[in-house]
Amino acid sequence: MKHIIDKIIKHTIIIYLILICVVFMLITSCSASYHVKKAVQKGFKIEAITDTISVPYIDSVLIVDKDSVVWHKSIQFKDTVIYLKTFTLPDTRQEIRQKEKTKRTEIKQENKTERTIVKNTTDIKQDSIKQTAKTERVITRIENRKCNRWNFFLIGMIVGITITIIFNNRKRF
Repeated sequence: MKHIIDKIIKHTIIIYLILICVVFMLITSCSASYHVKKAVQKGFKIEAITDTISVPYIDSVLIVDKDSVVWHKSIQFKDTVIYLKTFTLPDTRQEIRQKEKTKRTEIKQENKTERTIVKNTTDIKQDSIKQTAKTERVITRIENRKCNRWNFFLIGMIVGITITIIFNNRKRF
């Protein structure tokens, strides 16, 4: 019996501690106005846009004369004002960096196009001759690299085979 009572007391103590922690966090947490103030400081803007719409409606009035009854119908308009709250979020650091990078690349591209326009046709011919020589050198380098790769592969295979033969012969003795 005492054992069951001890368990119940432990459980109630744990529940009370959890409740105290939750109440403490609610009391010490920051409010929504705090976050709005911080957002406004960082560039958050709330703008109220108003729009006026005229809504037509039919108004009917009963007119009673001496011996006749007439319904008078008229179309009238009510103006309603609609408030739309729009907000603009400030750009994040990544968005700012991306915008600056695109600006820089656009400026570089404009400079390149201006340079090519300013150059004479002889400069362009000399550049094309230099470019063809450069591509020929690159092609020869690539061909030489291919040969070197096969040489290293073959040397590695020969070394591997000789090592296996040596170890197999050692076991026989």
